Amino acid sequence: TEASREADLRKVEVVQRELALDASKCGDGNDIVQFSAPIYYVEENDHKIKLHIIRMGSLHGSVLVNYHSMDDSAIAGERYLERSGRLHFEPGVCCMAIDIPIIKNDRWSTTVEFKVCLDHPTHCKLGNYLHTARVKVIDDNVFPSDVFRDHVQGEEEVEQIDGFWLFLEYCRLNYGLSGIAWRTWLTIVLDQMKNVYLVLKFKLSIYMVNDVFNDA
Repeated sequence: TEASREADLRKVEVVQRELALDASKCGDGNDIVQFSAPIYYVEENDHKIKLHIIRMGSLHGSVLVNYHSMDDSAIAGERYLERSGRLHFEPGVCCMAIDIPIIKNDRWSTTVEFKVCLDHPTHCKLGNYLHTARVKVIDDNVFPSDVFRDHVQGEEEVEQIDGFWLFLEYCRLNYGLSGIAWRTWLTIVLDQMKNVYLVLKFKLSIYMVNDVFNDA
């Protein structure tokens, strides 16, 4: 496929880049590459988070390192866009940054997080602890729905919220969660099996009285 061909071309480019690095231009392997912080915070309205990767040491020669995102409570495609690649630190460069797009939605959610990991260092080594960073995505929607955004500005406004509509929006929030819709309908259908049993029992009783015993 076209996607696989593009991936193969990128791999070839990486290999060619590494082969092009003359031994005298490569790092001595003692420099440490890691994230600048263990945890990053981003609000969904920011649309993206910038992560800084720092290089510590002599900064002599070029070094390379891979990075990739990893799901945790935040799922790629739902809360952020998956990213991976390879960073090339030129001689003297001590810091580089990568951008991870954040997906905004209009549904309330708890604060979720995903991870970004560094691996496969070339001519360097990874930090013992900051080779992985956690990214926490902070939701800015109102619970249970933005319908009540104008009613949460003070205690008096909150007390004016109609309880029925509040409960209805809460049900809509739960119904919109992944896997809840089909489980709800399955529960409703299975819960009616008792009624189906009673109807069949009643029909069978009528048949026995009107047809079987009456003929006798």
